[in-house]
Amino acid sequence: MTKKTITILSYVAFDSPEGLNRRIKGLLGVLASMNWTVKLYCPNYGISSQDGNIPGSIIHLRCWPRVPKNKLERALSHILYSIALLAKLMISLRPTDIIQIEHQPLAPLIPLLKRRIKRPILIDDFMFMAPFDKGAARFFTYILDMIAVRNASVIVTASQHALSYLIHNNVKHIYAPNGIDEPKFINLPKENSQCLFIGSLHFVQNEQAIRHLFDILENLNKREFYPSVFIVGGPTSKAKRLQREASKRNINVQFTGRISDEDLETILERSGIGLLPFFSDSPTMGGQRIKALEFISYGLTVIAGPEGFRGVDGIIHGTNAIIVENPEVFQDTLISVISSWDKNKYIGVSASQLAHSHVWNITLADWKRLLNNLA
Repeated sequence: MTKKTITILSYVAFDSPEGLNRRIKGLLGVLASMNWTVKLYCPNYGISSQDGNIPGSIIHLRCWPRVPKNKLERALSHILYSIALLAKLMISLRPTDIIQIEHQPLAPLIPLLKRRIKRPILIDDFMFMAPFDKGAARFFTYILDMIAVRNASVIVTASQHALSYLIHNNVKHIYAPNGIDEPKFINLPKENSQCLFIGSLHFVQNEQAIRHLFDILENLNKREFYPSVFIVGGPTSKAKRLQREASKRNINVQFTGRISDEDLETILERSGIGLLPFFSDSPTMGGQRIKALEFISYGLTVIAGPEGFRGVDGIIHGTNAIIVENPEVFQDTLISVISSWDKNKYIGVSASQLAHSHVWNITLADWKRLLNNLA
């Protein structure tokens, strides 16, 4: 039986400090279980380290001499990557069953590839954010949205915002939520009430959530309550800036920057409380927060704002998580949970049972069926 092939056009450098994002890793793991061959195209920033294995080949395209350090470098690297990618595909693209595109700035390539290969083209992880942009950015985002909507065979999304947009505009789509790897947690309560926040500092909503956390911890200082808090996420430059801000405000938090998957696993195993201080001013436009799912996978007792578990089914306040309405209640709840840790640590055990229904092979079931139907 001939193995089916999918070509994925990625925007995340496989060998950059950021590595492949969790969603792409999840897709690749499912493809491996389906026995598909993968050709993964991604930018190269001249860094030699790699981030795991994939079921197929990796094609690196050199587009910038270093990881982009500002918006201008990022924009230029995207343009050069798109040009290099188009040239490479037009010259050397061999038979493939499906192409899946993972980055909105690559949208102009879709009609050209569609004409070239005459095979299904899927789009995944597009935000459809034009209504939220301003000025020229809004116009260009709208153009990219329209190219994607009119030329893709199917649009795949984990975002409830994007899902609403696609339904409203009658666009062919499937909903494929984010997930996690198979839970590794042993169903025993955590003995340590160390607090943990995880999130890339590239995203505005994560930085806004951290500022909520700063305010919460500053108020707890006034009440002479000092929880142990770790904040994990890069880039390192932003982590250092926020660490300096926390020090000026006498807030006791420790920023780790981006860390390896092995070190992250160790911190998750040692931590007892997951913090998701996401409120109305810090909603996600993307898919489910994978870090929220990892918290429950590792049996952490999670305290979250109303937006913390957005799109995650099965969360019940007081049973497998604690949901609070505002930062004031959040700080009272944090005191209560830590002060009564012997009672509240069992919430994490209950949450870990839910994690089994959010593994990638389950959340991406519709995507798997779509691939087999289109190939």
